[in-house]
Amino acid sequence: MKEKKLNAYHIGSLLFFLSRFSFSVFGYQFLFKQAGSDTVFTFLIASGLCIVAMYFFLHLRKKTNFVFQPTSKFSKVFLFSLMALLFLFVLSHLTPLIQSAFIDLPFFLLLGIFLFLGYLFTKQGIRSLSTLAIFLFGVFLFFFLFNLIGGISLMNIDFLKPVFLHSSKALLKSIASNFLFLSPPFFFLLFLPRNALEKKEKQEKIFFSYFILGCLSVFLELLLMYLTIGSELITFYPYPLFALTSRISSFLILNRIFFLFAFYLLFDSTLFLAVLFGAMKQIVCTFKNEA
Repeated sequence: MKEKKLNAYHIGSLLFFLSRFSFSVFGYQFLFKQAGSDTVFTFLIASGLCIVAMYFFLHLRKKTNFVFQPTSKFSKVFLFSLMALLFLFVLSHLTPLIQSAFIDLPFFLLLGIFLFLGYLFTKQGIRSLSTLAIFLFGVFLFFFLFNLIGGISLMNIDFLKPVFLHSSKALLKSIASNFLFLSPPFFFLLFLPRNALEKKEKQEKIFFSYFILGCLSVFLELLLMYLTIGSELITFYPYPLFALTSRISSFLILNRIFFLFAFYLLFDSTLFLAVLFGAMKQIVCTFKNEA
């Protein structure tokens, strides 16, 4: 039976979550420590540069059909090792959040759970993962809009501070960090073969739209955190987005079901880890085929 092609909207949903994951796991605190009240401003610059870069990247991808495929054994081993280290790094940052908000489980048990989820989500390749992504995208929008509406009521303009309070060096570092945090969709598309996708004239436009939505969601979260918590207090929270969601649920008298509203914060990192697992599994499969 001929394998069904992937839908552009499914891949677009994955791009949306991949553009967000670095921020939701460890990026927000890091960025506010780096640039303080200038963080929102530096993100606007970096996201603008990333959007322009994505536009030209998609245009080039459409013209050349270039896909990066490691061929030598050394490049495959190196890539696998890099992905494995990144998997452990992300999970190590995610573990304290899971332990404090949901259930107190040891790191190695969580590692086993996420490896199992990665296997489950990628059992049928990228198709099952992208189908999950488009479902989670709808769930995410519901909770995101709910938090956005609740967060607007908590905004305090007294937290506003003048821009350019930091040195040009700090601002450039913050812009570079934001750009790096927004880069995962580029790498994902670099490895994604075009022949696995349905042929659509608007395919690149769909990818581009989802990437912009990801940037917009991060900007709104940055703005909400800045105006509800303050640029100085944010640096004291290991997970500022989690703290923001906690404040909103308390304000809306939803403390008892807070974990439901916090659960959507795990979507970005879970899908990213699943993508990494799928890529590592694919590399292992190439070794088996060559043996």
